[in-house]
Amino acid sequence: DGGSERSWDRKEPNLIKSSMDFENKIADLITSSFIKSQSNKWLHKFYEYLAERKSYQDKFKTKPIFKDTQGNAVPAFEQNGKELHGILFLPLDETSSTYKTIDPEFLNNKKTNDFIENFGLKKPSLKDEIYNNILPLYEKDGEIDTETHFKKFFTYWKNAGRPEEFISLIEDKEFISYKTREEEITYRGTASEIYYPIAELEKYFDSKPDTKFVDLDDYYTFITDEKEQQTLKEFLLKLGVSVLPRVFEKEITNSLIKEKLNLRKSTYGYPELGYFIHITNKQSQKKIKEIPLSKIDYQ
Repeated sequence: DGGSERSWDRKEPNLIKSSMDFENKIADLITSSFIKSQSNKWLHKFYEYLAERKSYQDKFKTKPIFKDTQGNAVPAFEQNGKELHGILFLPLDETSSTYKTIDPEFLNNKKTNDFIENFGLKKPSLKDEIYNNILPLYEKDGEIDTETHFKKFFTYWKNAGRPEEFISLIEDKEFISYKTREEEITYRGTASEIYYPIAELEKYFDSKPDTKFVDLDDYYTFITDEKEQQTLKEFLLKLGVSVLPRVFEKEITNSLIKEKLNLRKSTYGYPELGYFIHITNKQSQKKIKEIPLSKIDYQ
C-alpha cells in the first residue's frame, strides 16, 4: 500500500520500497481510485521515484498516475493502434478550454515539474486538437463544421510527413465534399463511397446520376495553388476516394434468379464458387478489386 501520512517522516511508502518486479507487477496495481486517494505529497515522491527509473516509465504512459484540475486520476496518453495520443496536457491560458489538464499544483514542485515534462506532457498541438476535440464529434449526432475539419486534417497530414496512421484515424469519417449529377447540392460522405471526377469515369457512370463525385469546386475555393491541388488529390485517394470503378461480387443462391440471368456454373471463371454475378458501386457488398476501365466487362 502507500503507507500513511504520519509514517512519511519515519519511512517511505511500502509501494516504493517493495521488492516486487516494479515494471511487470506494480504498474498493474495502479488504478484510478488508488491514485485519487493518495495525497499530493505521496505523488511527488512517486514521481521522483519514477524519474530515477526511466526504463520503467513506458509501463505508465497509459496508467492513471496524474490528477487533473477536477482531482480525477487520469493517464497522460491513450493507446490507439500502435500510436500513443496525448489526452492530458499542461495548463492552458484559456478558461473555456475543453482539454483535460493536469492540476497546476504539481508544477510548483521542481522535481515533479521536470518529471512531467520529460514524461511527455505538453500544450496541445494540432494533432492533439484533432484527436481530442474533433474526432469525437463524428461519433455523435449534430451539426459539424466539416470544412474547418478538412482543412485541419489536410494541414496536419501534409506537415507531419503524410503518416498512414493518421489516415486510418479519419478514413471512415463523413467529411469529404461530394455532388451527384442529379443534384447540385454539396453533401459530405466517407471517401470509400466517392469517386474522383475524371472524364472517363464520369462518362462510364453516365447512366447512374446518383454516383458520388468529389466536389473539387468546393475545395478549390480555398486550395488555389496547382501543386497544392495535386497534393489534395493524393490525400483524397489515400483516404479511399477512387479513380476506378469499384467491383463487387455477390453469390446468387435463388434458383429463379439464376435461371432468369441465365447463369451457369462456369460464369466468370469461378466454378469452385458456384454461381456469381458482379455488382458495381454497391457499398453493402464485399469489395474485391479495382481494375482499369478498359479491362472490365461489367454486367
